[in-house]
Amino acid sequence: MSAATIPSSRVFLPRCSVSAHCGSLLILVVATSLLVVAGHLDPSARGVGTHLQLGLPACGFLVKTTVPCATCGMTTAFALAAEGELVAAMITQPMGAALAVTAAASALVSAYALVAGLSLAPLVNALWQPRPVLVAAGFAMASWVYKIAVFHAGS
Repeated sequence: MSAATIPSSRVFLPRCSVSAHCGSLLILVVATSLLVVAGHLDPSARGVGTHLQLGLPACGFLVKTTVPCATCGMTTAFALAAEGELVAAMITQPMGAALAVTAAASALVSAYALVAGLSLAPLVNALWQPRPVLVAAGFAMASWVYKIAVFHAGS
């Protein structure tokens, strides 16, 4: 069956409006910007602190408690992933690595949607449901526990 004969009901992403194009463009710009900035950072060998290169302060939670916060290591993981070091990113902070891969996938999908004139609304609606959100939250919590264990094992 050629593309011209495929019924429109089988198309996953429907044609979109100007506002949908703006949404796709926004996703593309934000995701790409995150990865470009991360690619210019020098990942910290400690697994935390890469964000200091952006002029941000040290993690107050880590400083006060000596326990990494839930986001400690995410900038380092992003920087590693942006350099193609996905295994090192996953070892550093699993949720940060997953978010970096998600940013890359989001950039690709939104670029495709822009070029093809398709809406991302069905995809976003499918992902913004209780089950995927709870799975992501559970993975984030497990990543935090992992980061605490790895951080203190390395100290």
